[in-house]
Amino acid sequence: MSSTKFIGINQRVPYSILDESLKQYLYSGDIKREDILEGMLRVTAGENRAKKASMYAHQILTRPKKFLTFVEKSIGAAVYEKLPEQDRKAVILCLVANTFPITYDLLCALATVFKVQELVSRTFINQKMETLYGSNRTLAIGIDALMPMLIELGSLERVKHGVYKVGSQPRITHPAVAELYVATDISLSGSKSIALDETNYRPWFFFNKVELQLEAKFKLLKLTEGRVGGGYVGLG
Repeated sequence: MSSTKFIGINQRVPYSILDESLKQYLYSGDIKREDILEGMLRVTAGENRAKKASMYAHQILTRPKKFLTFVEKSIGAAVYEKLPEQDRKAVILCLVANTFPITYDLLCALATVFKVQELVSRTFINQKMETLYGSNRTLAIGIDALMPMLIELGSLERVKHGVYKVGSQPRITHPAVAELYVATDISLSGSKSIALDETNYRPWFFFNKVELQLEAKFKLLKLTEGRVGGGYVGLG
């Protein structure tokens, strides 16, 4: 559970726009609001909705500076463009979660449910999140914005109206993307460190599977040896 009870989002931001805008940023080193809006107008009904979604997209691609710098230096434009789609979606998910931590809380809450049952209703999702954020209209609108984003990012699948199941649970293949994904969990959970084997069962890792390459030179993480083998990773 994140330590920040800030919702901050009330409009869906399409993955396609975030993906394309991140590519442009990695190539040029710049994020232009007008370019994001131009793309958003092509895929969003209504100028006001497009403007609001563009504002959130700009925040996602500028606010988590430490993680954006890591993506820029450890992945880069040419590599990002050639990554498997599940890896690019994992990168975007991390940026969204680090900008709007409610994303992290929502997925962790869903993971605890999916571990005991295959399907979950929107009503139950609201109830789970209300225990963290309280019952209010802002929360409901925030969940409305995030659910279609999580479906696009492959974390969830909609079975029918108001009913969801877990997505395909892909394995992240690129070492830097795996490092980013682990660092996001440690940062948003408020943990100082986690045991390496915790990536097998912590809620955040229910949706994307990772295996850290311990021989890699970490930039976001630091590895500490444990007394009984395995070891721990924390933020560097």
